[in-house]
Amino acid sequence: MRRPALLLGSALVALALAACQSKPTPQQSEQKAESAVCANLAAVGKALEAVGELGPTSTVGDAEQARNNLAKAVAKLQDSEAALEKLRIQELQKQVMAFNKEAKTITANKSTTLEEAANELQGKLEPVLAARQAAVADVNCDAGGAN
Repeated sequence: MRRPALLLGSALVALALAACQSKPTPQQSEQKAESAVCANLAAVGKALEAVGELGPTSTVGDAEQARNNLAKAVAKLQDSEAALEKLRIQELQKQVMAFNKEAKTITANKSTTLEEAANELQGKLEPVLAARQAAVADVNCDAGGAN
């Protein structure tokens, strides 16, 4: 009888610890995805160097291994780039939805002038513009990336 109670207690402690872990922020998720892109760019570079080092004494097996390593590195790079793009687009969509909600609230008052509505919406547009800029930004592997 003690064993089931101990197992149940252990399971509850594990569940409580899992619940306490904080979810990464969108910025943390994007930084992690950018780091993966940078690491995979470095792996592609290393694979290309290995292909370039093939010489007259290299075997067909060496060439095939180098080609396979390059193909795997490129596939991982494509996957990491797609994951980063998805994160960036999700953040943009989230900001657009928030802006649309604000616009709907502001325009619900039919006595609001266009000037008043524009003034109120102008500040609400900044996060959307920032998210759009981030969505099309280049990956910077030199500033803290995984190189």
